Amino acid sequence: MAAPQNPVFIQLGIYIRDLLDYSESLIKFGRDNAELENTDINYIVVDELASVPVGGAEQFDGVLESMAYGRAMVGGFTINFYGLNAYINSRNYQLLQGSQKSYELQRDLKIAVYHSSNVADLRFLGGTQYSNRYEIELKVGYYESADVDTLRIDTLELDVLNNKQTR
Repeated sequence: MAAPQNPVFIQLGIYIRDLLDYSESLIKFGRDNAELENTDINYIVVDELASVPVGGAEQFDGVLESMAYGRAMVGGFTINFYGLNAYINSRNYQLLQGSQKSYELQRDLKIAVYHSSNVADLRFLGGTQYSNRYEIELKVGYYESADVDTLRIDTLELDVLNNKQTR
């Protein structure tokens, strides 16, 4: 499986794994172009809908002589719970979002996971039997930055050319 392009995917996956005390091998990233197989397995699939910038900042570090350019982002994400325990896992996720563990994980991962905005039962017919699927939509706040080496000016040398004509 290819790693997702947006690093917040990894952070959100770690957040879910640690919040639910879940097996990392059962957490997948969306848009992997994989076939849906064995829907009885309790997979969790994380996907991004869209992210938008909500602010930005620039900061110069005089000691390291680097300029940091950053932006705050808020993204819409979905978490899909599959398998026999899809409802139980989605319910546990929603209940544990307000826990102390949730706040500590968000702090450590440097993300803000907002409460679920929508929960949908997307049970589907696969072959001759129905399979469980619950989808949670939520927003995640995160910060992106890039550092650029920037030499500072210690002493400014300025030559003023004055071509003033007098009458």
